[in-house]
Amino acid sequence: MTVESLLGLQIVADVVLCLAVMVLIRVIGREMKKKPLEECTRTMSEFRGVIEDARHAADRLNHALRDAEKAHPGPDAGKGAPATGTGPDGRRPAAPVPVTGHDDIVKMAQWGMSAEEIADTLDLSEGEVCLILDIHRQKNENSSPRDIVS
Repeated sequence: MTVESLLGLQIVADVVLCLAVMVLIRVIGREMKKKPLEECTRTMSEFRGVIEDARHAADRLNHALRDAEKAHPGPDAGKGAPATGTGPDGRRPAAPVPVTGHDDIVKMAQWGMSAEEIADTLDLSEGEVCLILDIHRQKNENSSPRDIVS
């Protein structure tokens, strides 16, 4: 093949590619006109709802963490630094679990319910339930040799 024939073949390929792109743009334009705007609006509102639910769950978790930190401040509390210290064993001290509300989570776990089932039942996030159960386990490990929640 000569350079001229290769150049001609390249031009033909470019023209075919250009036509294919124009056809695709036209097809996509028609599909966009067919798709109802309500569907996009509904999808976006569902997405906003999911984001808002996640924000509320994060706020509840932050509030619970602040309450736990207030109830059991670290060794640096009151010295101007945030209470993020560790205990003598190098681990962060376990925050006490408040009695109200969290007893239900512990009881459900003792009955054999999974964290996901507990979260669905109590309308909490699975992360909150796991955090409460982990704190409860750590508290019981520090106070007695047996593990109450399995």
